[in-house]
Amino acid sequence: MKPTERQLQILMAIVKEYINTGVPVGSKALSEALPFSVSSATIRNEMGELIGMGYLVQPHTSAGRVPSVKGFRLYVNGLAGAEKLNSRDKRMIDSMLPQSDDPDRLLESAGQALAAITNYAALMTTPSDKSAVVSHVDTVPLGGRTGLVILLTSAGAVRNKVYRLSCDITPELQQAFMNIVKEFFLGRRIEDISVSYVQTVSATLPLDVMMVVPMLTALAQAAAEAGKSHVKMNGGDHLLYEFDGERARSIFEFLRSEQDMLSLLGNAGDEVGVIFGDETGRNELKTSSVVVRKYSFGKASAGSLGIIGPLRMDYERIIPKIDYFTKIFESRIKEVFSKYFED
Repeated sequence: MKPTERQLQILMAIVKEYINTGVPVGSKALSEALPFSVSSATIRNEMGELIGMGYLVQPHTSAGRVPSVKGFRLYVNGLAGAEKLNSRDKRMIDSMLPQSDDPDRLLESAGQALAAITNYAALMTTPSDKSAVVSHVDTVPLGGRTGLVILLTSAGAVRNKVYRLSCDITPELQQAFMNIVKEFFLGRRIEDISVSYVQTVSATLPLDVMMVVPMLTALAQAAAEAGKSHVKMNGGDHLLYEFDGERARSIFEFLRSEQDMLSLLGNAGDEVGVIFGDETGRNELKTSSVVVRKYSFGKASAGSLGIIGPLRMDYERIIPKIDYFTKIFESRIKEVFSKYFED
């Protein structure tokens, strides 16, 4: 059974009032918030109908009404395209997400900015895609016999590994390494680059370039890590402000499991979506919700970003901010990696 138009307006008003106050909404307060005049008795009858349909709950007999997860879901679904971000908020987001030439630093600063912009704990997954291919490889001498291999994938993942040779690193050895990379590694799927693949390649090399094998092994290790996504969290202290001690501790326990977090954030779509904790089947998240969106690199989905907070978040304000933030973040990623893809 679907709510009538009047019941829907009442439900929307209850959700907004509850988001603003955090207390159950009574008929008197609701009558002042509605855009039309109706008696308190009629409002109570309509709220009773909404309770029967599962959109509202009444914590106590004499208390007002609180939106259920079903009620929040109907409210959030009704917000699609309802509000656009104003120019002031856009300028604020532009200024808080700094430029960076380092991909890891960009992810870190983006998480910090998202937490500050929304005042909730921010969650971000690092780029990964096992079907991605090697787009760029570089090597940087660190001194003497030690150097660094840097790997960039078509999904925007960047990984680096330190290697140590049995001889000094010379320009000739570096060039030999890059020649091997060009022939055997560029354009190859990262899931196909393993230690055994390196051994196969090494068996074809002439003796005078066998010293680069540790560099190739470091490249394989970097490729293995590039196929894995990781979760970064910023602003975890916001959880302490939004939840009581026991509930906050329970959420932190969930957040400590990277696999659980990856599974949750993996449900992100191309548009900003809301995942209510009660819908996940996880008791730790029962009174919370996650607002999440995919971010892309080029044409490929690279990862997800979002926030975690209480059920009564101001979704009408938060969703447009995350949508705009994602677009700016994607442009920052493109700037960081463009020099590699121009090669």
